[in-house]
Amino acid sequence: MTAQATFSLDAIDAALAAAGPSPDPDEQRLAAAVLRLLSAGEPVSIPAAATAARIPGPRAEAVLRSWPAVFWDGHDRVTGFWGLALAEMPHQVRHAGRDLYAWCGWDPLFLARVIGDLQVATADPVTGEAIAYRVGADGVLTGASHPDAVLSFLRPGRPWDGAVIATFCHYVWHFTGPATAQQWTAAHPGTFVISLGDAAELARRHATRAFGAGTPRDETARPRRDRTMTDQNEPWRGGSAERQACIPAPLRDLHRAILRQFLQTGTPPTAAWITGTATALGLDATALADLEAADLVRTADGRVTVAYPFSGTPTRQRVELVGFPGVYAMCAIDALGLPAMAGRDGQITATDPYDDAPVQVLVRGRMWTWIPPGAVVVYGRTADCGTDCGSWEVMCPHTTFHASRDSAQAYLAARPVIDGEILSQQAAIDLGRRIFGPLLRAGRTHTARPGRLPADRPSAVHSPDKSTTFA
Repeated sequence: MTAQATFSLDAIDAALAAAGPSPDPDEQRLAAAVLRLLSAGEPVSIPAAATAARIPGPRAEAVLRSWPAVFWDGHDRVTGFWGLALAEMPHQVRHAGRDLYAWCGWDPLFLARVIGDLQVATADPVTGEAIAYRVGADGVLTGASHPDAVLSFLRPGRPWDGAVIATFCHYVWHFTGPATAQQWTAAHPGTFVISLGDAAELARRHATRAFGAGTPRDETARPRRDRTMTDQNEPWRGGSAERQACIPAPLRDLHRAILRQFLQTGTPPTAAWITGTATALGLDATALADLEAADLVRTADGRVTVAYPFSGTPTRQRVELVGFPGVYAMCAIDALGLPAMAGRDGQITATDPYDDAPVQVLVRGRMWTWIPPGAVVVYGRTADCGTDCGSWEVMCPHTTFHASRDSAQAYLAARPVIDGEILSQQAAIDLGRRIFGPLLRAGRTHTARPGRLPADRPSAVHSPDKSTTFA
């Protein structure tokens, strides 16, 4: 703390704790989910937030509407939440190629712990001089344009409400050094100067308190693994086909029926449909829960919202197969597995999560055409999810199409909590086929764990422009 500080670090932290909500673990996951969804650069719907947080939709809505400082658009979607905004503000934060905005100078220090690496650009309010630095998911600051930079701060004196930007954020700024900071705080009663180190510690405590159940463990306490993700001994490696093979035959039949319903209608099956189908197969009321426990489906509000490879809500991967309505896939590998599972040609349309570049994969017979020709797949998983996490949160958000290898490398570099590798087109196609190809084959038991994939072996055959891969 600088000599100008009025309060101890513990006193400031206690005031911050008293000013904000005290979320329980489910609410912490909801708060983290909203920030992560918002970091994609689009307004966040209540159903999307509920699904990401694994809580019922009505509860998610009740909680979000009860919290202070949640900003909505005219379609009941969140556009600003707890320090992060889509609308332009003085503190710009760049995340995964997208420009977002922080409410105050302190916010990026805890936002990065929830959504990942941020490049921050702001300015000293006294001189107008630009200030830049990077803050990682572990809270570590690097690349500071002004090593002596400090913040102004204000000890909250009452609970935060909808006016928090005016009553708190307008008093928290970055300064190039103590001199301009002290000049500014002298003209603003109640404010004081705080070092970036102390501000980062306050941010760590705040992130743990507000987002604890949805925030990765401190990266400094866990060295990143050097192994590749193609370790065949990983328990999550086998995928849906192997998990399906481990459940009783009637339950497998229900699972296949759910997949066929998704495929034929393009929408999740209703609760009534599932109940009727389960009853016809001689299964009791626990059947759907058993499928969820096997990590084959995901449910919310009594209906299936995820049945790998299908997603009941829009994702970055849309798949259109001949003779079937368009569907969304949970991840890039799921999308590549759908043609094999359904036995149909079609096309996959996706966007690169790093820079929103379009990616398309066309399937015609045994010929796969990738556009652009250099597109690849990041096969990733978060290393910081608990043991009760499903594939939909461990793997799916981090297994993505990329328009180029450079984009894929930048995407992984910006997300230190992801263990991932870059797959060639053929390796990704092979993996999708192994995981999802057997799912609708009744009477065939798939028990073999997929073998070790080469990290980046070339496609079997390429056309002269290297845009086409033959399976």
